[in-house]
Amino acid sequence: MHCIYINLAEQLDRRHALEANFLKNNQNNWTLKRYEAVDTKFVHEQEIKGKSQPAEKACFLSHIGALKKSEKYPGPVMIIEDDSIMGQKTQNIIDNLINTLDPLSWDMMYTDVIITDIHEMILLYKVRRAQFKNDLVTVMNLRQMPTFAGSAAYVINGSSKGKLLNLLTSVKNFDTPYDMVLRQLIWDQKINACVTFPFVTTGSPLSQSSQIQNQKKAITDLTCDLFRKLIWAERSVEEIQEALADLDQKLVDRETAAFADLLKLALSSNFLYI
Repeated sequence: MHCIYINLAEQLDRRHALEANFLKNNQNNWTLKRYEAVDTKFVHEQEIKGKSQPAEKACFLSHIGALKKSEKYPGPVMIIEDDSIMGQKTQNIIDNLINTLDPLSWDMMYTDVIITDIHEMILLYKVRRAQFKNDLVTVMNLRQMPTFAGSAAYVINGSSKGKLLNLLTSVKNFDTPYDMVLRQLIWDQKINACVTFPFVTTGSPLSQSSQIQNQKKAITDLTCDLFRKLIWAERSVEEIQEALADLDQKLVDRETAAFADLLKLALSSNFLYI
């Protein structure tokens, strides 16, 4: 399979990190291609219309460019942002799923998403723990997932490239971020999309310094990013615990801390449902 990664010209650290990760985990001899991301300078110079922030517009245009590039290659193509990583099992799982799924049943296969709702986090955590006991990776229909966000890594069905480009290039005013446009198209049943579960990609350490994150909601972003890492098929619980230990405990009030301790017990394997 061909994998296209999106990367700004000046982001050499991200480029080198992604290429090293790909080389380390290239179990199935995929090919890696770079797409130079659109920058905010281009957005300003071209006076790109819309209410979205310049970095969000640049992100949208970059994904469209990567999609156009994907048309050069036959069959499914993976598109990945430069702050994502694969694991040793990623390529095998994706290739096996593509060979198993009905090719008419999907246009996009996300390999991870961002979950923004605590209820959905708890549900998915419990599903992951039950499912992964059998080393099982499957797909979930994103139309039935009410709170997902993100577009960091996904596979495009080879027969759906033109369909997706027609939908996305019809956007003239960039009022909504790329991932939210995709989500609405999925909910409106214009795109058939699923997500691998557990996730088979996740954010690199650089994902916590994304150029389009709002610093005012840094805690929300960090929480969602760490949950994304927790649901990853090749996660490191120790690394997540270390990141949480570094947080200032003053960020959490005493009542919330007490409830969180109760929640730990309720989610443990020792808790019996009556």
